[in-house]
Order: sequence, then C-alpha cells, then structure tokens
Amino acid sequence: MHVQTFSQPKGAIIKRLFFLFHTFRITLIKAVIGVIGTNDEFARLFYKARLHHLSSRICFEQDSVDLEDSYRTYTITDGPFLGMKLLANSSYMFDPFPVLMQKQAGVYEQEVLYILSEGNYSTIIDIGAGSGYYSLGMLFSNKCQKAILFERDEKNHPFILECARLNGINESKFSLFGAVDKTTLTFILRDQTDTANSKTIILCDIEGQKFDLFDSFLIQYLADSKVTLLVEIHKNRKSKIVDLFRSLELCYDIQPLPTMRRDLTGCFVEFPLITDRWLFASENRGECCQVLAIPKQLLT
Repeated sequence: MHVQTFSQPKGAIIKRLFFLFHTFRITLIKAVIGVIGTNDEFARLFYKARLHHLSSRICFEQDSVDLEDSYRTYTITDGPFLGMKLLANSSYMFDPFPVLMQKQAGVYEQEVLYILSEGNYSTIIDIGAGSGYYSLGMLFSNKCQKAILFERDEKNHPFILECARLNGINESKFSLFGAVDKTTLTFILRDQTDTANSKTIILCDIEGQKFDLFDSFLIQYLADSKVTLLVEIHKNRKSKIVDLFRSLELCYDIQPLPTMRRDLTGCFVEFPLITDRWLFASENRGECCQVLAIPKQLLT
C-alpha cells in the first residue's frame, strides 16, 4: 500500500518551534521567580547580580574619559551637589558601581544630604572621608566655607585632591589628614570655635572606631563647643551603642534619621525591569542607620 505523506511548510515548523521555545521560557521564568520568592539567600544573590549589571551599564553609559589622565568622570544630575563631578580611575575606583550610580543621581544617603545641605554649617569635619564626596560636595555647592577631612587610607588622598581640582575647589578651603585622633580633633575644634558665628558639624563613618573616639570627655567637649554630630551606627554593636548613647544623652538631643523616600521622577535612567527602580534606590542598610546629635544648649 502506498502512503502519501505531507510535509509541513517551513514557516509553520519555525513558528511551532518558536511557540515551544516561548512556552519553555515562560515556564522557566515562572520557576525562577518561584524559587526567588521562597529562598531568601537566592533572592539576595539574584538581586545583587542584577543591581551590579544595571549600575555598571548605567555608569559606563554616563561617564566621560579624560584620555590624558585616564580618569573617568561622572556628573551629578540632581540633588544639592548638582553639577559636581565624581571621579574614578582606570586602575582604581573608590565607590562600587551601585554607590557611584546613586551618587550620580543625587539619591545616595539622601537623609545625610538633607541634614548637611539644610543646616547652614560653616565648617564640616568629615571623619572617614573616603572619596571626599560629602566634604568636597559641601564646598562645591557653597553650603559651607571650610572642610576638614580625616581619611586614614592614604591611598585615597591623591584621589581626593584630584577630585577637588577637577571641581575647581581651592585647596585653601580644606585640610586633609590621616587617621583621626583626639588631640588633633580638639586642636582643630578650638580653632573653629574661636571664630565668631561658626557652626560646625562632624560627619563620622569609621565603623567600630567611633566607639573609641567618642568617649565621655570628648563628647562633653564637643557639646560645650556647640558641635553637631552626624554618626553612622551599626546595629550589630549593641553594647557599644548603649554606652555611646548614654554619654551622648547627657548633653545631646539624639535623633535617629528615618529613611527618606527617593524621588526618581526626573531620573536620567530608563528602567528595563519593574524591580530596577527599587534596586536603583535601595542601599541595603539593614544593619546601620544615621543618628543626628544636636547639643542641648542649641535647642534652648
């Protein structure tokens, strides 16, 4: 018996294969989302990888390169430091891509930005200055007249100086030191508080070393000098935090800073995925918070 066979048109086969592939892809995506939803560790790794991919792509799209010095620069597009240039080097980048991306958008540690930019301070003392983002930003935006930077990692010092030069900040407006110590700090404060109408804030982010630095004697001296403190606290050091707060409460009003809503309405970035907007603004700060301490004599 002769059996006649009919072959499907080539286009129909391709269409069928595409349908099967699409069905498989949707099934796979649903399975991955299901795993992410039920496994916290997998979700953390997935979103961390996505954040790195998103931020690195954005940073490389937005940078400009000085071919002579091999510097990459990123211009801040919003916030109180609008127009300031951030700096990275081909061989050294102080900030990871997610932080660099958030600084460029003006949303990084927005609670700190608000306190610094709205406080009408004449001097900022930046302990653990890192790349000099806050202290140089305050000078660049004319929100203070003088900055004192303490940064113990001297590898960052040339980076800070170059960033100041890039933004047209005269070196006479700031001083750069290594690791902070009580003697140098009190000497600087004595000079600042002798100046009429001076208003000083200390910004401190030096991990656990802050507990050794801010003993009861220094805290009393700072309060008498009418110095405001803005300190990053890591919640896993509970016993140390209790001791620090007890000393502060004698002469300071302590205000934990709540997380502000990040407004990305005018953001320079388009977000491919629905979760990208959240990732863009997330700083993953579950174990630390900012604490503002204002001398009680300034509140009376």
